[in-house]
Amino acid sequence: MHRIAWNDADPPADDQLIPVHRSGGFALFAWPTRAGRLCWGEIAVATVTSGCVAAKDLPTGPEQRTLHGPVLVTDSEALTVLFADREQLTAASCNGTRFALTEVGRTPLADGVRRYYALVTPWVPYGDVPLEVRRPEGAAVERMWTETSDWVPHDDPRYRKCG
Repeated sequence: MHRIAWNDADPPADDQLIPVHRSGGFALFAWPTRAGRLCWGEIAVATVTSGCVAAKDLPTGPEQRTLHGPVLVTDSEALTVLFADREQLTAASCNGTRFALTEVGRTPLADGVRRYYALVTPWVPYGDVPLEVRRPEGAAVERMWTETSDWVPHDDPRYRKCG
């Protein structure tokens, strides 16, 4: 992953790769770049893939977004990488099943902090997923994360509709 991140003309800011998740032959990393993009890279058995969000497309206020996924890591483990700017995510749920979000890293912003989260579930969630959010002033709010389903094989038990 090091080679992919530093091979780009826009290398990681502060030479920082954030390890998000490892499982068997799978590993995923995230990193902000010096030009302000937000990137991810995934190593899975015999493949390596990566992508970036352009700086102009990143939030300018308190907001959460998906950086990568959801993706099946194994037949019984799905990973979604979320990031939250200027707020903190505490949990996600799907039809009454609550999941912890693991904060895996932070990077500074001019007016706050960007936090990176790994959401590991026993199946790929899609539809409306409620997120518990804590704002910097301490207020707790609920925000909806919507994962579209046009790509989901609806008869596959590894995928579950939320909401």
